[in-house]
Amino acid sequence: MRNTAAQVALAFVGITSGGGADTNSSYHDNAGVLNHVNPLIGTRGFTPNDNGGMIPSVAPPFAMTRWTPQTRENYISQVPYSDHDHRMHGFQATHQPAIWMGESGQVVITPGTGDVVQPAFERRGLSFRKEEERSTAYVYQVLLDADSVADAGWNLTEQWASDTLGSECPPCPGGAGGVPDTVQEGAGGKVRRDAAAEMPSNLLDERVLLNSVAEATTKVYQRAIRVAMSASAHVGHLRFDFEGKDAQRPHVTIQASRLNWTGSVEIDADKSEISGSNSQRQDWALGSDKPDSFRGYFVSRFSEPFTSYGVTQGAKVISGTTKLDGKDVGAYAIFGNATKRVETSRFPTARLLKRQ
Repeated sequence: MRNTAAQVALAFVGITSGGGADTNSSYHDNAGVLNHVNPLIGTRGFTPNDNGGMIPSVAPPFAMTRWTPQTRENYISQVPYSDHDHRMHGFQATHQPAIWMGESGQVVITPGTGDVVQPAFERRGLSFRKEEERSTAYVYQVLLDADSVADAGWNLTEQWASDTLGSECPPCPGGAGGVPDTVQEGAGGKVRRDAAAEMPSNLLDERVLLNSVAEATTKVYQRAIRVAMSASAHVGHLRFDFEGKDAQRPHVTIQASRLNWTGSVEIDADKSEISGSNSQRQDWALGSDKPDSFRGYFVSRFSEPFTSYGVTQGAKVISGTTKLDGKDVGAYAIFGNATKRVETSRFPTARLLKRQ
């Protein structure tokens, strides 16, 4: 029987914490023709017109949400992953249908060890080597250096693009940012997009300079996080294996909303759940329809109990608090020292609410 992406994804989601199917090879057993799919094709360009607009997502065809590694924040004309990057900033549930449209109702989860001190995108990136990354249509795997957090990456954020490219109405309602001229002129079929037009070269040079240099290939990770991610049409599943001799408390952070976008987050420690929503709908900037009642919702359910938890706002960490509303909000959960594996299932949705 020929396997489909949905069948393989569901088989992975069905592996429970501590179950018998525990080797990396089990992820790829009976994948069939899916072994010939390379999701990294179309992810290496430097500009909106030549990077293909593709992401290495895991999801069956026509899934409600796609799940992708995040090496940069996406916006209109930019997707959340580039094969040139060597720092992982999290794993994102995305509703961006194409590179020329923006994100809506996204959520990002990032693993780490020790105290939660770097929740902001530009401060939480973990380095990885390309030879330790495997991308297929049904599961994405990568090995992260848990000790490589660095304060870098601002030029890969949505806000950086908004500040640099400008906007007709800064700040736009809901936080929509600037749109490159080549995209704005072609929005809604108004004119043919100029195939020769590109992002300003000085911006591209800065991005490549700051983010395209790999970590030394001979470095031995003292602590590492082995990640496997898969999904069904409605649910994403992540497995984090924390490796290393020295015990450090594993943790996860969730970015529920970005800078200038309103959101909310709530922690239910008894259920080992974190839920939330945000108002992000970037394609507001492309057309005349400007709904202010859009919300994207998510619930993340974890396999291990929380030993401590809190919320975040930007780079600020507020321990013990279980709920927060505002802009650039998130949450975190810390697990016990003996925890070697944490799994999470995420249930996202995005919808337009009825106007009051």
